Amino acid sequence: MAINYPIGSRPQCVLYDGEPFYVLNNIQNSIPTLDIYNYSYTRVSTIVGINHWCTTRNLVYSYCCDFKASHRLGGYGYVYPSLQRLMSYHDLSGSIYRYHHASGFKEQLISLEKAATLVATYLGISPSGIVQHSYLTHLLLSPNEQKLAFLYRFWLRDGGILTALLTADLDTQQSFTISIQLVGQLSHFTWLSDDELIIYAYQRFDSASLRIKLNSYSAYYPFVKYVKSSFKLLRSLQSFILSRSYPSSIRKTQNHKEFCVPTRLPCFIQVSNSSFNPFRLGLPASDGHPSVKSVRGTKVLISDTYPDNSAMRSLFAISIPTNSLLAKIHISEYRPRDLTTYKWVNRGSLIPKFASFPISDQSFTRSGLHCDAHPFFNSDGTKIGYHTSEDGFRTIKTLAL
Repeated sequence: MAINYPIGSRPQCVLYDGEPFYVLNNIQNSIPTLDIYNYSYTRVSTIVGINHWCTTRNLVYSYCCDFKASHRLGGYGYVYPSLQRLMSYHDLSGSIYRYHHASGFKEQLISLEKAATLVATYLGISPSGIVQHSYLTHLLLSPNEQKLAFLYRFWLRDGGILTALLTADLDTQQSFTISIQLVGQLSHFTWLSDDELIIYAYQRFDSASLRIKLNSYSAYYPFVKYVKSSFKLLRSLQSFILSRSYPSSIRKTQNHKEFCVPTRLPCFIQVSNSSFNPFRLGLPASDGHPSVKSVRGTKVLISDTYPDNSAMRSLFAISIPTNSLLAKIHISEYRPRDLTTYKWVNRGSLIPKFASFPISDQSFTRSGLHCDAHPFFNSDGTKIGYHTSEDGFRTIKTLAL
């Protein structure tokens, strides 16, 4: 029942007493559950009341948050059949919490209000202006599992949504140190090492940013929205003028299939201890879903791209030490001529009326037709698995490295 096509049921393989087990989210009788299967795909236990984002490799802790809230605010979550029945089990609603498998104890790590206060202080705005329309999402443990990275997303009065990348230091006994790494229009990220991340950024904001200052004038909401629209129009005109000013051979370098070292946003940027720089590797100028693994002693990055105008994606692997391309293929995305708008995606929605997020956009990303590649390594790094709809249906294929 816990189906959401971009993130699925969060299946993960773990080791317990030397044996592999699989954990994945489910919904039973309108209640979130975490199901655990053995290597023969027999369900051996069900933990009632939690859905995880990630679980430690040794099945000691699961890190969880509110998939109900993220779905209702336009993010990736699950549609629960009965919200009333769900609420009785969601005593940590809106929070990031940790579940201890041996004891069954749940502890709150980061509340929504805590994250809102940290981000608001960083931006110099009032937390009350963002916390109502915000949620926590995309939890990811560092390779040594001593840090947790996550996103805090909130709607602005101009109709757009901003994202903060935060990290929590889990290697402490009494309290968790939470740090803001970056705030802006941010997308997918992964850990490069135990202390470094990369994240795709379209824009970066701080307290001096004009858009943040305009958002403070919430009483003049229509004015703020019109200003944003004017800036968007100016950027479009600038792009059009530039496209006519340069030869086609130069314009082609903007195609996301071209690999180049970025010098400015939007691009993947490297983040460490709240400092950041464009990522030093030659990557396509496109958002994607990166992950990193040591393969035969060499750290390798794999990622995909968003589809271009011809519905083609790139899937690639790059050696980080040598900045050399190890593999690259193109994947087409199945796109029917007519796309149905499903009303269920807006069930119980808490998206603010001023948000620029039509139901047709939500419907496509949650329909199963939209299919990001989401590439991932096998255990020894010799193969890449990826999702595709190029045959007219969703499936998983593999690519040898």
